[in-house]
Amino acid sequence: MNLYVLVSNEGKIGFESEAGLSIYFESDGKRFLFDTGITDMFIRNARKMNIDLKRLDFVVFSHSHYDHTGGFKYLKTINKPLIIAHPDVRLPGVNPSKEPKQLTENVWFLGEIPGNKSGIKDDSGIAVKIKERVVLIAGCAHSGIGNMVKYVVRLFNPENITVVGGFHMYAFSDEEIRDVIEIFRKNRVDIVYPGHCTGERAVKMFLNSFEGYELKAGEIIEV
Repeated sequence: MNLYVLVSNEGKIGFESEAGLSIYFESDGKRFLFDTGITDMFIRNARKMNIDLKRLDFVVFSHSHYDHTGGFKYLKTINKPLIIAHPDVRLPGVNPSKEPKQLTENVWFLGEIPGNKSGIKDDSGIAVKIKERVVLIAGCAHSGIGNMVKYVVRLFNPENITVVGGFHMYAFSDEEIRDVIEIFRKNRVDIVYPGHCTGERAVKMFLNSFEGYELKAGEIIEV
């Protein structure tokens, strides 16, 4: 399976970037868009990657913040996919769920994450099962990327986990980052693709500890 990074804070040469996140992927014969960034940039970058957003089956929002939902108004002019999010994401047409929700045979919306102490209850993510591996896709991980990893282990008990997206650790101390790295190690994470709000220092520390590379708009990640 490939993940197509449509928006992140950094971009490859030839691709636009903004301080938001949007990722496209296909699984089980269905087409998914995870978040829409701030503007219609995700549409322009999708065209450069030969992705037809008119054929989307699902749009999943990680949470309601503008850097993940701002492009929604542009998406509505293209297509009418099934829109999945936490009930606190108050956008037209959302199919809400606080509980984990199976979207296809191998793709799950995680719902409300246990142990979230941020006060941002709508922060969630996607889990994609690929044989004995789970790919966890996070938007900003306000609910705690460590909590999200532990929840994936509880739900799916995978052999290994790949973590993709924003970890929201730009204000973390080195010690706090190391604590999360240790949680990853204890919970079967072996590959990471951090970007968006993770923070430059945290990105470097994660990539010194795990296989992977930084998310950039225009990247195609094979998972």
